[in-house]
Amino acid sequence: MTIAADLAKFASHLDADKLPPRTRETVHLLMLDVAGLCVAARDHDYVRAAGTSIASEGKSTAIGHKGAFGPYDAALVNGTAAHGEDYDDTFEGGPVHAGAVIVPAVLAIAEHRALMGADVQKGIAAGLELMCRMSLVTPEAIHKACFHPTAVLGAPAAAAASPRSTPCALPAARSPWPPGAAGAGCSAPCPPSCTWAKRCSTSSTSWCPAS
Repeated sequence: MTIAADLAKFASHLDADKLPPRTRETVHLLMLDVAGLCVAARDHDYVRAAGTSIASEGKSTAIGHKGAFGPYDAALVNGTAAHGEDYDDTFEGGPVHAGAVIVPAVLAIAEHRALMGADVQKGIAAGLELMCRMSLVTPEAIHKACFHPTAVLGAPAAAAASPRSTPCALPAARSPWPPGAAGAGCSAPCPPSCTWAKRCSTSSTSWCPAS
């Protein structure tokens, strides 16, 4: 079994009704955290720049902005805003900012497909678990190699979580395709913290499963 197949299998076998209370609380708090960060950063230049790239109308929300957009555009704006000021959650060891990637990705898909709350909880829980566990395989090694762990690990984690939160789940033979494809294209050199590139590497990871 490939790594992509392992990721997809884990995500697909999660049961939203059996998530531990602590996991549900973490998902809830991260959704609030991301929403607050998106509102706080909505008028910053890098968020406005991300907004100028919006080219679609749809059902997904760019938090703090008027209108509704395609899932790609909503995930891009929300992912940029959530990580922009570096106040988002941090899982030490990688380190990774899992909430800033997974929450925008799953919310964008959920609104686009009109999913229920249980689907959102399952998707976010799966993505967070996968991303944080992957960061512990070789702690800090990605950073030391001058790549951005949040982007490198966030893409396959978000891709594994988001398709499995849809009611029309992919057939087992095809479920490894999204995390495999996202993992193949997610290498992101780690730029200085103050640059737009670091902010955008997180948001571009969020829209991998949305496109």
